[in-house]
Amino acid sequence: MSTRTNEESATPAESAKHPELKQLERLVGTWKMEGATQGQLTYEWLAGGHFLIARARIDQALEVLFPRSTTNKWRFSWTVIEIAVGRPTDVLGHSVTTTEVLHYSGAPSTALRVSDGQKTFAYSGDTEWVDALVSVADGADLFVVECYGYSGRLTGHVTWEILAPRLPDLRARRIMVTHMNPTMLARRDQAKAAGLLVAEDGLVVDL
Repeated sequence: MSTRTNEESATPAESAKHPELKQLERLVGTWKMEGATQGQLTYEWLAGGHFLIARARIDQALEVLFPRSTTNKWRFSWTVIEIAVGRPTDVLGHSVTTTEVLHYSGAPSTALRVSDGQKTFAYSGDTEWVDALVSVADGADLFVVECYGYSGRLTGHVTWEILAPRLPDLRARRIMVTHMNPTMLARRDQAKAAGLLVAEDGLVVDL
């Protein structure tokens, strides 16, 4: 069962140009879900009023990943926010910008840049090689890039064979490789010889 908890959700004027979409306006707002699936579901128009998007917070999913977490009394405040791709967003005084990359996760996968105005950290996330990584790395004080395998082409991931020739294009002050499988771990000295940092447990890097 779903009940509306928030009637206030603006509908862009552009949607009036599409009378057939008016019937969907009754969904716009935030709804509380009860029963087998509990949580919160919000419908809102995308810019232009041509598409309706649903955003959900499913408490049961949180319980699956972190049992009993919905009953925790947290000692610190926390919230989940959605960051639009390519739109700088302020998070606790840091500018966070995401860039879409190529990894099949069921949702758009993104690389990110985080900056406090003085230092910039960039991370590829899980992805195959895409040219967008060049702009993600550009000018970063540290760019962390996944390098899952050593050779060949892997779905959703970068290999050293593909990454190494592109290193001159990655204009970050320092580059670190991470997320390595055994074939790459066995050859991590090649990354070090190329001047890269290699991620390892407990490593601390000062920006």
